[in-house]
Amino acid sequence: MLQGIKHVGDWTCHVQEQVVFKANNPIDASKYATFGGKGGKAEVYEQITRYNYENELKYAMVEIIGLIKGLSNLILENESFVRPVLARYVHEQLQEFAHNTLLHPLYRSHKKKKGDLNDTLLKIRLVIADCYDIAKLREDFKKNKDKELKKMEPHKWPARNVFPTRTQVLMLRRLLFHVYSDESKGMGGGFFADKDLKKEEKQGFEQIFDLLGFVTRLNNLTDTINLATNLSDLWYREFYLNITDCIQFPIAMSLPWMLVDFAMNTPSLAPNVFFPLSIYNDSAEMALSIFHQQHLFDEIEAEVNLVFDQLIFTLYQKIFDYYKNKAASVLLDKPFQRRMEELRIHLGKNVMKLNYARYTPVFQQKSLHVLGRDVDIQALLTEQLNSYVRENIDAIVSRYESMNSISAVMEIEHLMATLRLTVDFLREELPGIDLFEDTLAEVNEDTTIGSFRGRLFLATYNQMFSGLLRHSVFNTLTRRFVSLERSKNTKRIENAFLWGSRFTKIYHELFKVTRGFFGIEHLHMDEMVKMVAHVIIRDVSPYITEILKALDPMKLQPAHYGVLGVYGFYDLRLKNIKAYPALREDVFNLMREAGNALCLVQLVDEVLTHESFLEHQIRAFYAGEEPAALPEEMKTQESVKYTTAAAVSIKPKESPFITILKNALNTMKADKRGISMVKEQQLFESSIRTVMFRHAYLRENGGWLFSATLDYLYKLLEETKLLEEWKGPEPNNGILDHENPKDFARFWSVATWIFLCPDYSPEEEEKQKEQGYVSDRAYFGDGWLWAGTTILYLTGLTHRYRLLDPTIYLDKLQRLYPADLNPAPKAKGPFWKTKEVTDTVMEGYKSFVKGLLQGWQDMEKNIDIITAVLDSHFKTIQQPIDKFSPQWQEDK
Repeated sequence: MLQGIKHVGDWTCHVQEQVVFKANNPIDASKYATFGGKGGKAEVYEQITRYNYENELKYAMVEIIGLIKGLSNLILENESFVRPVLARYVHEQLQEFAHNTLLHPLYRSHKKKKGDLNDTLLKIRLVIADCYDIAKLREDFKKNKDKELKKMEPHKWPARNVFPTRTQVLMLRRLLFHVYSDESKGMGGGFFADKDLKKEEKQGFEQIFDLLGFVTRLNNLTDTINLATNLSDLWYREFYLNITDCIQFPIAMSLPWMLVDFAMNTPSLAPNVFFPLSIYNDSAEMALSIFHQQHLFDEIEAEVNLVFDQLIFTLYQKIFDYYKNKAASVLLDKPFQRRMEELRIHLGKNVMKLNYARYTPVFQQKSLHVLGRDVDIQALLTEQLNSYVRENIDAIVSRYESMNSISAVMEIEHLMATLRLTVDFLREELPGIDLFEDTLAEVNEDTTIGSFRGRLFLATYNQMFSGLLRHSVFNTLTRRFVSLERSKNTKRIENAFLWGSRFTKIYHELFKVTRGFFGIEHLHMDEMVKMVAHVIIRDVSPYITEILKALDPMKLQPAHYGVLGVYGFYDLRLKNIKAYPALREDVFNLMREAGNALCLVQLVDEVLTHESFLEHQIRAFYAGEEPAALPEEMKTQESVKYTTAAAVSIKPKESPFITILKNALNTMKADKRGISMVKEQQLFESSIRTVMFRHAYLRENGGWLFSATLDYLYKLLEETKLLEEWKGPEPNNGILDHENPKDFARFWSVATWIFLCPDYSPEEEEKQKEQGYVSDRAYFGDGWLWAGTTILYLTGLTHRYRLLDPTIYLDKLQRLYPADLNPAPKAKGPFWKTKEVTDTVMEGYKSFVKGLLQGWQDMEKNIDIITAVLDSHFKTIQQPIDKFSPQWQEDK
């Protein structure tokens, strides 16, 4: 404790010495003019403070002040725990000295009949001694021999947590010094006389003397700490006010404000940003308790009001800008970022490198003591940041409304995404920050029930129909709408409301390619297709790899185990995987997200197909358009119009279905019996014309979007090597490893089993539903199934899945060797006439197997539909299944 107080006092002295040194060595006039000094009455003080402290010195002073105030606050907060320990230690040391250390000097002084010394030592003993028998203290040293002292029973004293009084301290120190001082008569010694105290006894006296010198300070620990950490001299400038004849100096010349301002603008000093404010507390305490001057306190209070308002204003802006830059850095396209770093276009060094700022201690500050008031910084920052987020959203929406250009929709979307991520980062530290969705709905004026016309919607609607369709031209080559009107100057807002102070310029470069036109880049369908691949490749694939590694080998069990036995085997094997929390919370959720996007793309594709087919039917009726099939006599004329290459290029591609119909029609016409089959021939000709009609007129309007999505996903799986990984390793001998194939089919089998297997028995499930339980099928829907079936189809493992899937195998066993899955009825009658169920485990499996098989029968229909849709849009190479019969050779 003494060492800590000494350190605090030394640090305080060093800070004060540095301030004194700077006051005696102001900056010279030339540098003062260079730094922007304007002179005037306050020039002398401005040369001492404002321009006289380097950034390195400010950094060191803030760090040291933080150490001083941090350590002092730690001591004062634990005073109630430390004070009894210190008092107990002092009391023990004094009693040990009084009862034991003084015993031998008293014995010698009594034996040698040194009356004055004996009286003094006895007074010391009686002043501080705390014992049950005072008479014993007066008589124990009057023994005949020293050996008797050693055999004497040790003294006992009560344990107390008390300090000696101030009178005791003064008296003891005076008496002790009178005894052991070298100038004392008994410590002179001589040729024929010994000193009153031996060397080791003198050291004991000195230690008690030194200890008593600190007792008063330790007894008044609060006053001692406050005195040792008093930094009020850093604010007082009355001497310079008198010599400059100024009423008061500007706040920019105040040393405490200089340190606060520097700490706010230095991210690494964020935890120490409030420590310089304690200088004002020390100054106010001095003004009231020492100087007794109210006007000094009023001046300090006025400056603190300005400083604190500016501190909070600057602090929440710095915090918001830091997290906005962090969010922009996370969302920045990485290839673009690497390219920009290589080229260094209009950028300085380390622009994209975000310095780490330690704002967590600032967020945890709930009680800041300033001039007798306790301020909840956490609540104050939460309130200011909530207001600032609303201002940011309003600025973004207002900017979008003023731009009057639909091409800004991508920038607005990214600005909102960046702000949403910023709010998420802030909510991790300050849970009181409002949800971004609620704040956006409030600012967007979209909070009423049934409201769908927010500011963003109305701005987009007006820009789409009033700007894009009326005042734009479409270019078929570039497939873009270009505005006929010159773009107006956009409403200028500060960088903190865009992508932050560091990344706004970078994002302006990034979005240059999307301005001035509206095209496919601004539509979300392309992003949705990329999102499907992004979720599957980046988010889902690591889980699949880890789950396949964790799976134990398992093969299809023999049929004689029965349905319940086979179920029990797989239930035990997959117990750990089923308990994996990330399977449902992450994998299934991500697959549902990807599957929902695939379903939406397929629906949009179907709508495009139907709409384009209907439009052409109506247009063809009025325009008199003929089907694409040409009469035989026209084919020679068409070949004359075009060259061979051009004819091949413009010739519509025929599907295999057309070829089959044409071959069947030609065979029918060549057969003699086909002459009587007129209606059949007309049906075939109509079918051929319809197929050619659909291919010729719909190949650019519908039916391509879902196919392109599957093709895009397949190519990305190939490029990322996931297709090869999920197909599993090639068997060395050509025989499939049916126990542990390590392919996607095995993962999908496990996922299907866990998905379909009920979590509770029917009775327990009804109870859980009352508490809000929702089954996997109801929670994840068919989007989950779409994603898994699509990946299975693209990898070509459909046949392998149907061959080795335990759920399908269990369903086959139930069909071939049906087991009674109904629960056994409870027997009625006396217990001696009823038979108990012998195998309770198998009986408990029945409800789970029944639910599993019922779920699979419903899911199998959906799988067939999904597979048919996938097969109609994309052809993939299914992994072949080689069948062979082993030949057995009999031993001769």
